[in-house]
Amino acid sequence: MNQTKTILIIFIILLLSAATSCTQKATVFESQGCGACHKPSEGVENPSLINISESYHGMEDQLVQYLKEEAEPVINPQKAGIMKPYLEKTKTLSDADLKNLADFIMSHKQ
Repeated sequence: MNQTKTILIIFIILLLSAATSCTQKATVFESQGCGACHKPSEGVENPSLINISESYHGMEDQLVQYLKEEAEPVINPQKAGIMKPYLEKTKTLSDADLKNLADFIMSHKQ
């Protein structure tokens, strides 16, 4: 019985930890104002989160470099100028926040 309780407690702690991590990732996305232009699944003028995550699949490090303004965009390079003011903000984020932002975006793969 004690072993079952211990396993249950560990499971609950892991669930709460995962929920906190997801919330932190979404918070960076929201605090930077990314959601004003980038919606989860619809992207007329701007790429959707699904489109971004599919385009950067297997290249998560390149997404972080782009957010730091250290790499060219994979999506719509001809529209790169639109992102310039936002990249000025994201490149000042900590490495942890950049990773959280990239992880949140990449979590939208279908």
